[in-house]
Amino acid sequence: MDSAKIKTLLLMRGNAGKDVAALKKALRKALGEAASAYPGLASGNEFDADTQTALRAWQSSVGLVADGIAGPRIFSALGITPPPKLAVSLDTATVRKLFPYTKSSSIAKNLPYVTAALAAFGLADANMVSV
Repeated sequence: MDSAKIKTLLLMRGNAGKDVAALKKALRKALGEAASAYPGLASGNEFDADTQTALRAWQSSVGLVADGIAGPRIFSALGITPPPKLAVSLDTATVRKLFPYTKSSSIAKNLPYVTAALAAFGLADANMVSV
């Protein structure tokens, strides 16, 4: 999908529009046959209970935070937008130096969300991201 199609940075229950329709289409593809368990995914452009439940199920199945909210990390993981590109490379070991009292597992779990958000807001240059 073309990343220009997604204009909203966060999609959640109650939202409606083309971005939600694109999310539903991507979820149907990602869930495959399991998508039939969520009739609300079949059509429409409303982020309804079925969409939220399907999103949570998919998030859980791929090891993402299953909060039922679609943001930059989810759009990337579903192939709706390209993976975030930062001017510098960030890894768990580098970020751990900045947050020495934070568990490495917590950094590893959350770093992809942080990098996706930085890229989504155009904060990906070396001066912003450098450590």
